[in-house]
Amino acid sequence: VDHLFTDEDGVIMIGESTYPSYYSGVYYHYGIAVVKFNMEGEILWQLGVPKIQYADIKNNSYCGYGIVQSGRKISFIYNFSPIKATNGLVEGKSWNAKKSADLYLAQVDKDGELRIDYLHPGGKKPFWKPNSFFLTNDTETLIGGMNGKSFNCLKITVGP
Repeated sequence: VDHLFTDEDGVIMIGESTYPSYYSGVYYHYGIAVVKFNMEGEILWQLGVPKIQYADIKNNSYCGYGIVQSGRKISFIYNFSPIKATNGLVEGKSWNAKKSADLYLAQVDKDGELRIDYLHPGGKKPFWKPNSFFLTNDTETLIGGMNGKSFNCLKITVGP
């Protein structure tokens, strides 16, 4: 379990499946599970945010995801290179280098509706780090990215 968010209806539990392979020196990050429980502990809804990432164990900073709760939405920011994108749902295999990964925003509302938006193409500097972000107000966040020796920011609308 990575995160727990509570509200008047219950709890939303969030977790990412990760697996380090010390034999190959690769660290894998799989999809994000989002589960809503009521106050009695029963599952109201569950869904997965599709994502597969892998990187060298020593340079894992471009994997994972950033998370922001704003209003009725929980937003996930992550790098991903899908094979195909259809009807706003992303399916596919991911990336093995920060230079090839696109930046995505997935949002889940309190009713369990998932929306995935493409934010920025991969293969161009800066290379965005999903865990480097700052919530500037209730509706936007800034994500950090490296461009050689300089640091850049990208503004992302996340709510309400």
